Amino acid sequence: MRSLATQHFDLPDSVTNNFLLKDRGTPVAMLLQGRTSHYRIDEPDANEEYSRLLPSGGHLVHYPDSDGNMKEYTVTIFHQLKCLNIVREAYLNDASQPISRFTRHCMTYLRQSLLCNLNIGLENTVNAAASVSRTYNALCFDWTKVYAEAEKNYQNTRGQSTQ
Repeated sequence: MRSLATQHFDLPDSVTNNFLLKDRGTPVAMLLQGRTSHYRIDEPDANEEYSRLLPSGGHLVHYPDSDGNMKEYTVTIFHQLKCLNIVREAYLNDASQPISRFTRHCMTYLRQSLLCNLNIGLENTVNAAASVSRTYNALCFDWTKVYAEAEKNYQNTRGQSTQ
């Protein structure tokens, strides 16, 4: 039986049985903070830092379909991070320029992703405007395992043609 995460998609078993979709690893504690020293919007290192959010193969992985032909899939977390960078870059662009179709796609995609994977935790407010304290502990999935599997997939499938 397919999991709820994959039951609405017509995906071959080679995809639904892979690590990226079925094992998120052991949850890890993470302190979420409003200001960090990395991944700022317009710092000199921002472009390089955001580019390193994706594994070597980018946001795509390759798995055979039911006929054995290699097919490309995007990993949701990598798609989300790529979109985050596209929105960041649009934010930095000249406001007189039209918003790109990629930025529009990413805003819709990120909104839908947040609604689908909502965090219903409560955050402390610090004033009447409801500004949050922005520092709290969260329980997160260990994304390093997903990165490792994506890297392994990239190394094992690069150079293979996809359909």
